[in-house]
Amino acid sequence: MSETPKIIGISALTTYEVEPLNGRVHLKVRQSNGSLATLVLPVDCLSQLLMTIPRMISEALRESRRDETARLVYPLGSHRLEVADQRIHGEQQFILTLETSESFAVSFCAPADLLTCLAHSIVGDLATSPVVEQKPKVLS
Repeated sequence: MSETPKIIGISALTTYEVEPLNGRVHLKVRQSNGSLATLVLPVDCLSQLLMTIPRMISEALRESRRDETARLVYPLGSHRLEVADQRIHGEQQFILTLETSESFAVSFCAPADLLTCLAHSIVGDLATSPVVEQKPKVLS
C-alpha cells in the first residue's frame, strides 16, 4: 500500500541558506498555518525547478486568467555576451546573459548563427523572424 503524499501549503518564502560543503540549499518557508519549515534541496533539484517553474507559472496564468496570451515578464536591465570556452559539434558557442535591475539573471549558450537570427528578429528583419499572430499580454 502506498503512502498518501503530505500536502504542505506555503504562504511565503522567507530566506535561504547554502551548505558550504555540498551546495544543498535550505529554502525557508512559512506554511499557510503560520509555522516555519525548511525544504532541503540538492543542486540537481534546483536545476530541475529552474527549468520547470516558468512552465508552471505560464500554465497557472493561462488557467487563472483564461487567457492563452498572458505572460509573466520582467523588465530587462542589462545583458552580457561572452565567448564560451568550449565548442559544441565544432561550433564556437557564446553565452548570452539577460539580467533584470533586481539581479535576476539567466544565461543561455548559443552559436553565432542563432544569435544573428535573434538580432535580426529584434531589429525587425521579417525575412528571418517569425510573424507574431497575436500580441501577448504583459504581466509584471
